[in-house]
Amino acid sequence: MSFLKVSLLICLLWQKNDAAKYNEFVLDELNPSFALHGMRLKKLESITVFGCDGCDFLIDYTQRGCTTEQENICKDPIPFTINWNNLDPSDGQQEVIPFQDNSNEFFYAFAFKCSQESELAVTLTGENSNLEFAISFRVLQWVDEGKKVIVLPGSGFPDNPFYVLVRENWVITTVTFPPNLTYDHSPNVALEATKWDQTFASTCQTDEDLKKCATDAKYSIYFGSAPGKKYNERNHLTDLEANLPLNPRTSASTIFAVDNCAFCLKYTINPVVPGLDLASMWSSFYYPWSFDRADLYTDCWTWTILFSATNRLPRPVILELPQLKGGRLQIIGFGWLNDNAGCDIVIFRKTFLAPLDEPLRFSTYCFNIQFCTDYPLGDPDQGYVLLAHILVVKHQ
Repeated sequence: MSFLKVSLLICLLWQKNDAAKYNEFVLDELNPSFALHGMRLKKLESITVFGCDGCDFLIDYTQRGCTTEQENICKDPIPFTINWNNLDPSDGQQEVIPFQDNSNEFFYAFAFKCSQESELAVTLTGENSNLEFAISFRVLQWVDEGKKVIVLPGSGFPDNPFYVLVRENWVITTVTFPPNLTYDHSPNVALEATKWDQTFASTCQTDEDLKKCATDAKYSIYFGSAPGKKYNERNHLTDLEANLPLNPRTSASTIFAVDNCAFCLKYTINPVVPGLDLASMWSSFYYPWSFDRADLYTDCWTWTILFSATNRLPRPVILELPQLKGGRLQIIGFGWLNDNAGCDIVIFRKTFLAPLDEPLRFSTYCFNIQFCTDYPLGDPDQGYVLLAHILVVKHQ
């Protein structure tokens, strides 16, 4: 065999193995679930999800809309097979979930179980695949079976958020995918639990006797899909109160009430980048969820964050940097010179190469974040997570 043929064979084998690692997902106790948007499955055509020997898998599937509905039960064919077997929609426990205020649009959620399987081969069938859908896979042995996962496909516009009634013991996972089926644009979804006395969306109004969340209830937000019994500090973004939106940059993100109470979730795809009037969060694209592709972003990425334009005086800010890996993060704080110049007086500049053990405090009107990777070819574990808070000074 000639050198050229050997080189070509090696190249083809490398490409095959390289492609395989992006459609194979190995679950474990720290990462016991995986979720993806239907458009991602269409791009990959098939995926394999690995569990453990003799595992039981919980499969949660949600589609937007239904073409064949009978007696409030959606009979549409499921657009994928599991180990080359079709799923019967009649076999799955169903939930019909309104999600858009003053409309008749619904999510149809199904729950299936596959017993005694070490892996699942998931293949797109082409049937009913024009509908927007999302899928979640969990290993029963590694998760709390008492919690019901609803996986929601993310779509919509900043001025058209979705409102979903999250019932007791529900965990909501939202998944997004760029509209052009590439990784040229990052996912961006804002998750916000709303207080009951400030919830006016018709989709969250109910006469049912629910255990509603209290005003001071806390809500856990995770990067990626639903967590399991074993705590994963890397994926846990924060616990926060209602009416504080955060926007993870992973393709999947999860929210649930710490007390397992019912609440109204507002979520928006591609929201306006938040300022510093409230608590806010920034992270690099597709980080830190291990099932995403952070390695595809090898350039420097820059954000500029502003306070409200109604007050241009520097104000005290608290920054937390719990995660930083595979690159350097530069933060530059600015003051306001005049109405025409905007933020142009540098009053703070610092570069970080590792996470911070203690919060950073400084005063600024606006600041700039720039993250640059250390690896020109990309590394699957590179990125940062940054949380910002305004320091409220109480006057006596």
